[in-house]
Amino acid sequence: FISIQFSPTNTYDDWLLVLVFGQENHENHTFKLEDYFLDANFPIGFNASENHTFYKKLSEEDKPVWSAKEKKGFSCSSALITLADRFDYKATVQFNNLRVIAFARLDSDKFHQEQDFVSCESSLVVPIIIGILLLLTAILAIFGFFIGRRCKNAAYEQVE
Repeated sequence: FISIQFSPTNTYDDWLLVLVFGQENHENHTFKLEDYFLDANFPIGFNASENHTFYKKLSEEDKPVWSAKEKKGFSCSSALITLADRFDYKATVQFNNLRVIAFARLDSDKFHQEQDFVSCESSLVVPIIIGILLLLTAILAIFGFFIGRRCKNAAYEQVE
């Protein structure tokens, strides 16, 4: 697990975020994020139901997919985890420039230059193709409208 202790702005007590990783496959060191929780201490006078609040994983469906296979790490430019307290008030924690290697023994606080990472970024190919198809459909509809108007006017004769 990874335990992160930090002090948010305008608070006096430390907060604790714990990320628990599990190993899916012992042979190739596949890992995934299994569980997480946040222990928050709001200052007195803060708009909160309680000063000390414990947030836990919301549900299995809302669990982020942080996983990697073999000796790869996981990276994401922006990742969210959603939590809820006992009153079902939701909270989110955002990670920017996230890079995780679970079950690794590093000899320094830097990642190795040759370390491979699985990215959470989705490909932009599908949205680009859909956008092009929608644009072509709109152009064809406009073109068909003008051809239809021209043919409609040419087919009738004027009566005097």
